[in-house]
Amino acid sequence: MTFPLLAHHMAITILGREYEPHGIVEHAVVLAAAAVILALAVIGAVTVSRWIAERLHHAAPRPTSF
Repeated sequence: MTFPLLAHHMAITILGREYEPHGIVEHAVVLAAAAVILALAVIGAVTVSRWIAERLHHAAPRPTSF
């Protein structure tokens, strides 16, 4: 029972309007679209954080040896 409810709310979030999917296939399509959006957001966040960490690492002063 949770799967259709989650898919319905994700459809409203993705489409920006009321949407009532009928059947398991339409629910699965909306949930799959939400999963793709979430995955791309996570990949983007990881990429940006790695880019920032790399820039900070290269900008840090290097210790000098005597």
